[in-house]
Amino acid sequence: MRAGMATRTRPKARATIHEVARAAGVSIKTVSRVLNREPNVRPETSERVTRAAAKLRYTPNIAARRLASHGSFLIGLLFEPSNHPSTYIAEVQRGAMRQGYDLLLHPCQTSDADWMEPVERLIRQSAVDGLILTSPISDSVPMLRALRENGTPFVRISQAKPGAHPPCVRVNDEEAAAAMTHHLLDLGHRRIGFVIGRATHGSSVDRLRGFRRALADARIPVSDDLLEQGDYTFESGYQAARHLLTHPQRPTAIFASNDEMAAGVLLAAHERGIEIPAEISVCGFDGAPLSEQVWPQLTTVAQPVLEVAALATELLVRRLRDEDYMEIGRASCRERV
Repeated sequence: MRAGMATRTRPKARATIHEVARAAGVSIKTVSRVLNREPNVRPETSERVTRAAAKLRYTPNIAARRLASHGSFLIGLLFEPSNHPSTYIAEVQRGAMRQGYDLLLHPCQTSDADWMEPVERLIRQSAVDGLILTSPISDSVPMLRALRENGTPFVRISQAKPGAHPPCVRVNDEEAAAAMTHHLLDLGHRRIGFVIGRATHGSSVDRLRGFRRALADARIPVSDDLLEQGDYTFESGYQAARHLLTHPQRPTAIFASNDEMAAGVLLAAHERGIEIPAEISVCGFDGAPLSEQVWPQLTTVAQPVLEVAALATELLVRRLRDEDYMEIGRASCRERV
C-alpha cells in the first residue's frame, strides 16, 4: 500500500435468514413466519427468533419477500393535506412500519370533480396491497363503493358510523369533548362558547355532542348564541371568537373543536386586550404541536394518533392475510394541560 493512501474496509456482509435460523435453533420457515407476523407461533419461539434477528441486525430482503408472497408489502394512505398535518402522516407511517409494511402517501383534493381518478390509477399502477382511508375520503360513498367493486382491501379511519362500510377505526371524540367541558365546568365556568368544526366531518358532530352532553349533565342549557360554526382553520376560529367576544354577555371560556381554531381564538382575545386565563379560558382539541407553540399554551385533548394508525394498519394486515377481523373499538384520548 502506498503511503498517504486511505485504507478501505470491506463492508460487513448482511446477515442471512439461514444465520438467524441457526442462532435461534429453528427452521428457516419458522423465521419467516415470525418475521411476517403469521399466527400459530409459540410466544417463546417468536421471542427467540426476534432476539436472534435483532442481535444479527437482520433485515429481510424486501424484493425476495414480495416475490415469495405475491404481494407488494405496500400500503397506500389516502389523505387530504388540509385536514392532516405532517405529524399525523408521520405517525400513520410509523404504524405501518410496525407491521412490516411500507407506506405510499397519496394526497387527495376531494373538492376537485375528478379526484377519484388518480386514486383508481394508483391502484392499477402501483400494486398496493391495500389502502388506509382518512376523513373525509373515508366517508365518501362513491369511493367506498368503487373500492368494493374492484376488490381493493381497505380500512377507514373515520368518526362517521361504519354502516355498510366496515372495518373502521374510531376515536372516542364525544367522551373526550365531554371530559374537557366538565373540566371547564369544574373551574366554575357557566357561559362556555363552543366553536364547531368542519360541518362535513364526523369528528365535528361527536365533539359537539360531547359538549352538549356535559352541559346537560350539569343542567345548564345550551345557548345557541354561544355556538359558532368553524371550519377547522385558524381563520375560522379567529372569526368565531370575534363574534363570541363582542357578545354583551361574553363567555368566560371558549372550547374550540381543534387546536388551530383555538389558536385563532387566542389571537382574537389578545387583540381585544383580554387576559388569558385571568379573564377567559381557552382550550382546544387534537394535541397538535401548535398547542405548545402559542402563548399561553393551550389546554387540549391529545389525540392517540399512533394508536389509531397502528390499529388501522393491524386491521388491514389481518384482512390481507385472510385472518378474521372486526371493527376495532374507539381509541381513547387524554387531556393535556
